Amino acid sequence: MEIYKPFAERTPDSQYQDLLRRIWEEGTEVMPIHGEKAKMVVGAQLRYRLANGFPVITERDLSGVFFKGALAEHIAFLNGARTQEQLEAFGCKWWDRWVTKERTAIFNLPEGDLGDGSYGAAWAAFPTAEGKPFNQVEHLMQQIKERPYLRTH
Repeated sequence: MEIYKPFAERTPDSQYQDLLRRIWEEGTEVMPIHGEKAKMVVGAQLRYRLANGFPVITERDLSGVFFKGALAEHIAFLNGARTQEQLEAFGCKWWDRWVTKERTAIFNLPEGDLGDGSYGAAWAAFPTAEGKPFNQVEHLMQQIKERPYLRTH
């Protein structure tokens, strides 16, 4: 386990900026199923030395509403949220443009539904071979409490 270096000894990291530049300059233009044109590169990885501190993207304002919404989104997904209504109940309000009637129809879903493959559904109600839902988050928490030294979590 790495120990944080004192702030004065930490070195700046430009991996994220370098990757953004690479995507911009060399990325392949794609048209995902959602209809938003994008650029991509395949296989890019970023590895951060945690001794330099927690890797936070400083190119975006992480204060205020954005950060609260991101935190709300994670909490909602950990609790199994899969619809816009459920996400909004936790305070995440930005999924509405992705769950319109037109966009959900592409996946044969009702308006407002992110579907079985969304994080909330996959984490909290993963379908088993027997057809029963399996709550991966609940199981993980139980496993960490009962067997903290396992290397599978």
